Amino acid sequence: MRKEALFTVVAEWLEEGKIPPPPLVLRNQHAIEPGNLNRILAVVGPRRAGKTYFMYQLIQFLLQGDRCSKEDILFIDFEDYRLGGFTWPDMDELFTAFHQLAGRYPRFLFFDEVQNLPDWNRVLRTLHNRRRFKIIVSGSNSKLLGREIATELRGRYEDILMLPFSFREYLRYRDISFTPTSIRTAARGSIVAAFDDYIRHGGFPEVVMARNEAERRKLLQNYFKTIFFAIREAPEGQRAARQQTHHRELSPLSPGSIFCHRKREVLFLPPPQDHESEKDLPDRYRFCRAGAPFCGKPGEDT
Repeated sequence: MRKEALFTVVAEWLEEGKIPPPPLVLRNQHAIEPGNLNRILAVVGPRRAGKTYFMYQLIQFLLQGDRCSKEDILFIDFEDYRLGGFTWPDMDELFTAFHQLAGRYPRFLFFDEVQNLPDWNRVLRTLHNRRRFKIIVSGSNSKLLGREIATELRGRYEDILMLPFSFREYLRYRDISFTPTSIRTAARGSIVAAFDDYIRHGGFPEVVMARNEAERRKLLQNYFKTIFFAIREAPEGQRAARQQTHHRELSPLSPGSIFCHRKREVLFLPPPQDHESEKDLPDRYRFCRAGAPFCGKPGEDT
């Protein structure tokens, strides 16, 4: 790709790239010290759950207290249209551009939506093996399922599942104090009202921060279509199998039976792809297994 585009992207990050001002909403279960990372940190989860802002949170932490300067950090959004056609051989050109503009190579690499980088697994393995960088990546589609990362980056990564706000994080954003004693005081009313709103609208950060009900409804409708009605072309060899699958008797717990059951309840979930099974659904962020609610993992502070 054109070297000028790489210089432009790097220069904009160094000169114009702005981290959202504090306070960013601290996520409950994710206390990470980027400087101590020995493996690639993969931040995975559904779109719009706050993965990019969590990366900003880590960058903000690095920039505070003179831990490092912005010239030590390279943040790249691989959804940037100017990086169309970027391939693994361009990575060294990217570092060259950074070195020429910043005067040194970066110590911390933040790659957002890394699944858009061709051969991302090969690139990350190579960069990690150089032992020069602390690497944090994010991704949101099926190419970055937990099981696939485990296969592609075995022994080289640790991951964080970023889900929408838990209720405690929601209260933190709304600046509502919650303690075991406050629920028994007059503050209980504001906590209960916040809980009703949380149950109604959920915890997607952009929805929580929406200015009015109409904007929240529009965002939720868009998320519903994106998550549940994403259209994916099945491999041609699976089309005949799909037709047979839709006509076979459905087991009580099959994805197809779930679809039929929900359809009767007027919640129109799409039938799963032929290659999907019950165990795939949570990894695709459509469902959450019992015992792993959106408010946190069992045993964690929710």
